[in-house]
Amino acid sequence: VENSRVVNLQGKTVLPGLIDAHGHILGLGAYLLEVDLRNSKSEREAVERVMQFIGKQPKVVSKNVNNQSHKSHWIIGDGWNQVLWPTKSFPSKASIDRVIPNIPVILSRVDGHAAWVNSKALSLAGIDRNTPSPSGGEIVKDEFGEPTGLLIDKAENLVRMVMPEPSKSDLEEHLRMATNHLLALGITSVHDAGVPQAVRNLYIEKANNEELSIRIYAMIAAYDPNFREMLKAGHYSDNNGFLSIRSVKAYGDGALGS
Repeated sequence: VENSRVVNLQGKTVLPGLIDAHGHILGLGAYLLEVDLRNSKSEREAVERVMQFIGKQPKVVSKNVNNQSHKSHWIIGDGWNQVLWPTKSFPSKASIDRVIPNIPVILSRVDGHAAWVNSKALSLAGIDRNTPSPSGGEIVKDEFGEPTGLLIDKAENLVRMVMPEPSKSDLEEHLRMATNHLLALGITSVHDAGVPQAVRNLYIEKANNEELSIRIYAMIAAYDPNFREMLKAGHYSDNNGFLSIRSVKAYGDGALGS
């Protein structure tokens, strides 16, 4: 056939590019640079993984924070699941406080609907026994009324709002990490479920410059403060078919696991 190219694959298998119908591309990229807590078998093992990660990759784990209230570093992790632990109990700040008392720590549950933090993180966020749970979330407290270090759904935002926003270079690094990982697995297209304006703008810039290596179907995030502005901008599609922004991701409630 004219203009065709014949490749001898030496008997290897060829599959079409796979499409992930619900993913979080930059979240994956950030995750690849954080503490991996998936399949940890206990609360103690999860904390040990954090300590091991700090020892091996101190530059990666440190997130500079510069704002009016404090200057510090953050340790970020993801993937714990108390259902896999012998006690089936949610973790508490005490186990982190014993080994990491002076650096704020935030460790997300595997479903992304709960965060496990230490006392330093609670302090920076101004969370104490008198802090009420926000609408749509819960600051879990013990029998004495003290925060346990577990924040569910919207309560996570109280801590995340005092964390540093990722820079554009951070976002680009997350995109690069995720892209390389996905392509290595044969995933060539992702439906990105809920992107804030900064990520939307990055995707558009990369698409316009023909710098996307995977196809992205992006849903704008209804929780973003600039949601209406993004909504008004309407559908975006690049000329090469690598980016389509034409839907919205909204949350109806929480997750059963959290």
